[in-house]
Amino acid sequence: MYRTGESWSALEAERLLEVSEKVRAQLTEANEQLQDQQVQLEIANQQLQENTVELEVQTEELNASAAQLEEMVAQAQKGRADSLAREMEIRTLANAIPTLAWTARPDGFIDWYNAQWYQYTGSTAEQMDGWGWQSVHDPKELPGVLEQWRQAIASGQEFEMTFPLRRSDGEFRRFLTRVTPVKDSEGIVVRWFGTNTDVETERAAREAAESANPFFS
Repeated sequence: MYRTGESWSALEAERLLEVSEKVRAQLTEANEQLQDQQVQLEIANQQLQENTVELEVQTEELNASAAQLEEMVAQAQKGRADSLAREMEIRTLANAIPTLAWTARPDGFIDWYNAQWYQYTGSTAEQMDGWGWQSVHDPKELPGVLEQWRQAIASGQEFEMTFPLRRSDGEFRRFLTRVTPVKDSEGIVVRWFGTNTDVETERAAREAAESANPFFS
């Protein structure tokens, strides 16, 4: 061992050199590991920055999509509110006219009648809902009415036909029926609006005149 005032022995010097080499090797290895960790940290940091940028882009796109969806919903709600207001206005007017009137969905399902319809037929809303109107038709005329009505629904064209409807007392009177399609901006039928006008008196008078005068036109 080293003692003050004495020189190092060869063995001690050799051991000290070995220790120094080991320490130097450990320090070198530790430094290399530190450098590797630094490189890995830089790579991880770069990936984190890239992920952050990508996340920000995705967030902006999501916000833009959400804003667009909110605008579409607001427009749809406004359009529906306007449509309901117009329909209520139409129904109010239809209740004020003397003729029978009703509205139907695009598939022909009748979902509303004016007060005159119920007064004339003596029916209830539950009885008439959907396709219940068939119960007040003449069974002999009904197949022809159904055929033409279904053709109008399929084609989206106006419907016009004269046929009898049973009154609340059981009497049948002839009505001129006109149905108009309500279409959107793309030409798709969104509603049907129909009226039934009593023409029994007029038709009876005409038939009587024709019977009395064969040349009546």
